[in-house]
Amino acid sequence: MECGVLSGDGLFTWAHFIEIYEPFNHLRQVVGFDTFAGFAKDMVEQEKVSDNLQMKFGGLERNIYEELNSSIETFDSNRPLKHIKRISLVKGDASLTIPQFLKENPEFLISLLWLDFDVYEPTSVALQEFIPRLHAGSVIAFDELSHPLWPGETIAVLKNLDLMNFKVERFRFGSTVSFIRFQ
Repeated sequence: MECGVLSGDGLFTWAHFIEIYEPFNHLRQVVGFDTFAGFAKDMVEQEKVSDNLQMKFGGLERNIYEELNSSIETFDSNRPLKHIKRISLVKGDASLTIPQFLKENPEFLISLLWLDFDVYEPTSVALQEFIPRLHAGSVIAFDELSHPLWPGETIAVLKNLDLMNFKVERFRFGSTVSFIRFQ
């Protein structure tokens, strides 16, 4: 699950990894949630981060939903199991679309939850809804955990996870990405 698609870089990275390591696993999918319209006004008001130039109504807006769907079609046409969709986009407010998605897809278990909504509310909803679908070996990755310009992600994590039960790890080559593993 990718929470915050932006330009689709992560979305296609996850899909390419699946194609490299599990090309015939027809059950493995990548689902990306995003508004594709930037931050909503109420989200911006809740965050109250004055030094963050992106934290504004419509901030980080990428109106590329149709372009991404076209790229997904191209991606699928070059796969061994091209008749089975690998990537799906869910457009809209994730606070509403995540619960609806899970209601319509009760079979979903999650191996990787990539949190990159940047703000509190959708991150909190993602954690509440997706944590019950994680299992031993699952990973939650964070793009802005403990980041002073994006405190909403950290606040949502602190309210929804007991970090005393996890080791927060970082990559040596990435300054903001961190992750936890479920044992």
